[in-house]
Amino acid sequence: MAYTFVVWKGNVYEVTEEEVKEVGEVFGKVKRGVNERTGEYFGNASNGFKKGTKYYEIKGVSPNSAVEDQTNHYLKAVYAHESTINFLL
Repeated sequence: MAYTFVVWKGNVYEVTEEEVKEVGEVFGKVKRGVNERTGEYFGNASNGFKKGTKYYEIKGVSPNSAVEDQTNHYLKAVYAHESTINFLL
């Protein structure tokens, strides 16, 4: 089943529809998208968020994080699995 994800340091996080009200510090960002023809990705990538989208800590919750969507809301991103393509570029 397909889902929207972000990748951080070789780990894939599924972005949920759960809104997060309070976030902490920015710790990373989307640096590239997913190849639309092959589905391949590397580094800090996303299949649903554009380049520059920031990753935020959720205070007191680890290893989950939050990403800001296009409507300026923060959505919870939950660890799903280690990336099968583990390039940290």
